[in-house]
Amino acid sequence: MKAATMDSIQAYIEKEIRPAIREDGGELEFVGIAGDVVHVRMAGACATCPSRLRTLRHFIEPQVRAQFGRRWSVTATFAKPYYTP
Repeated sequence: MKAATMDSIQAYIEKEIRPAIREDGGELEFVGIAGDVVHVRMAGACATCPSRLRTLRHFIEPQVRAQFGRRWSVTATFAKPYYTP
């Protein structure tokens, strides 16, 4: 298990998790850390996907916990796409 610093968690998300999200048309951005909570922003296909919460709870969060410890949780904001007529 790696030491959990903001830089190490951000690097892990960028290198290991984000590419998998992007394969399905989604986008994942590290926002920051508050206490034991990692904040991310999900956009692209993830913003409107009916499985976005499942992705967060059953893919992203378990990977962060496996890498940095069970005390971590992950929360997300969802950036809705902007459409112009």
